[in-house]
Amino acid sequence: MPRTYAAKPDYAVKFWKERGFRPRRVDILAVVRERASRYYGYHIPQVYGKVIRGDSRVITIPSVERLIIRFGGIHDRKANPREIMKDSLRLADSHWRLRTVRSAGCSTAGKRQANQFVRSPKHPIEEFDFYARLE
Repeated sequence: MPRTYAAKPDYAVKFWKERGFRPRRVDILAVVRERASRYYGYHIPQVYGKVIRGDSRVITIPSVERLIIRFGGIHDRKANPREIMKDSLRLADSHWRLRTVRSAGCSTAGKRQANQFVRSPKHPIEEFDFYARLE
């Protein structure tokens, strides 16, 4: 993701004053009204489920009662992502049953933004896609 630049308030005010710029009038209530209607104007569908604990991306498809989770790990933890997810589903005492586990490769394939901030990034731990069905 490209980086963006925003001037500090003092610098921006000085820049405008030196050039004689004036901000245009804005009806603040109209802006708030428009944003509120956009934000609250949509009906949020009711979904059922719960999050037990974790750090993962979850996609649910209610019509076929299928759960897909991409899960990986970090070098700072001595843990196996596959075992963590298998234990989580088992300990959740839910009706989700693990059907398939596939390698999703490593995060470097997606060229994550985090690599921009690290001098010598470690090779990432393999991520997995877990497919479960509600039984």
